[in-house]
Formats: sequence, C-alpha cells, structure tokens
Amino acid sequence: MKTAMKEVVKGDGTGVKKVSGGSINDAYLVKTELQRFFMKVNEALPDRFFA
Repeated sequence: MKTAMKEVVKGDGTGVKKVSGGSINDAYLVKTELQRFFMKVNEALPDRFFA
C-alpha cells in the first residue's frame, strides 16, 4: 500500500487512515500538506483496474 500511495501523492503522505469503502477493496484516506485523497487498494486485481 505504501508504494501505491507514494505513486499517487508523489511522496510520503502526512497521514494515512484506513476507512470503509468497499467489500473487495482496502480503502484509505491519504492526507498530504496540500490535499486529501481517497484511495482503494486491491492486491488481487490487475495493475490498471482502477485507471
């Protein structure tokens, strides 16, 4: 998950919190100094599934 987060925010987030957001995905609230992101992660899916 940390690698995926770094790709999205281009660096370390200031905070990452696991939140509810789906039955087949892990969902996270990623806070940076400038913005907040909602990120879904599912290691079993193809790399470009959410793209």
